[in-house]
Amino acid sequence: MDPYVLLTPVVNLDGTIVDFVVAEANEPARRSAVAVRERVVGGRLTDVLPRKTSMVQLLAGVARTGRPLSIDDIPFPGFTPHDPERRYSL
Repeated sequence: MDPYVLLTPVVNLDGTIVDFVVAEANEPARRSAVAVRERVVGGRLTDVLPRKTSMVQLLAGVARTGRPLSIDDIPFPGFTPHDPERRYSL
């Protein structure tokens, strides 16, 4: 089974998307986040992927335009200094 997450945008006072809350994540997504469901679901994307704030900008564009995003082989650094780099497709 492929990982999936359901995200809800977090907007500031002027309506700009500044983050996303993880509304749901399946088991493969939780495993890839090196966290248990309770730490991922309900958390902010920038907390789950702290070094990937550019991801918020990409996903905000999807939320604004409704256009799908398809990116292959995105490098993600490990979640701790000892974790290897991981690669994902969106």
